[in-house]
Amino acid sequence: MQTNPPEFPLESPPISNLILDGYIAALKVGLSAIMPGVGPVIAESLGTIVGYRSKVELENWLSKLHEQMLNLGDRVTTLESSEKANEICSIVISAGQAVAKCHQAEKMDALQAAVLNTAVSPMENADERAVFVRYIDELTPTHLRMLRIFSDKPSGFTNISEYIGVFKLLQHYGMNLPTNDDCFLYFRELVSRDLIRTHPKLGSGDRSDDRAIPPAVLTMKDIDAPIRTTIWRAVSLSPTGERFIRFITQPSL
Repeated sequence: MQTNPPEFPLESPPISNLILDGYIAALKVGLSAIMPGVGPVIAESLGTIVGYRSKVELENWLSKLHEQMLNLGDRVTTLESSEKANEICSIVISAGQAVAKCHQAEKMDALQAAVLNTAVSPMENADERAVFVRYIDELTPTHLRMLRIFSDKPSGFTNISEYIGVFKLLQHYGMNLPTNDDCFLYFRELVSRDLIRTHPKLGSGDRSDDRAIPPAVLTMKDIDAPIRTTIWRAVSLSPTGERFIRFITQPSL
């Protein structure tokens, strides 16, 4: 006698008791309201993730995401496209996997914002959004706090000619990093992802290169010229970094 194939070909781990069957059902209903046909798929997939990591944080994250997705309401016009719905399904699952591996509020808030911003964005730059979710997963809260300082205090990082100056300013703005070497570690990782850029005058990038830029020699022509101040930013967000910051910032609901 032939039996029906299982609903899911791959064996799934049991769903954690932290998320009860009733909550998964509610999540399906909520997501289906704005994502017809794919809400239940996302709910089932996230239920599988929960089976691997029994964390109260993940339950809370799912609950808040459910509420925020419903609050988006008619702003989510792009979900009429099946291609867009598939993108959101992938982003939610990727973000849920990242949440299952972390407990820091900064990262979980960033991952929630990533899902919401994906939902209200057009299809363009879908690949970049997938990369950004991976960045959130890979980076630490310290990376994210440092990046937000560069975003929120752009005028603070002007005319700095030594890397130690960047470290001191970050400490002033509340980073609380133990040493300059720690600062350099996080700093260079943000540079390597092209989230921040440095001015050529800041130096070679070697953490031991703390030599100051010597003052320029003024000529009589310079002295006679009208006074003008040249301000350059030692560190600033790159265009990619600016888009990343917007991606991890909660959209207005």
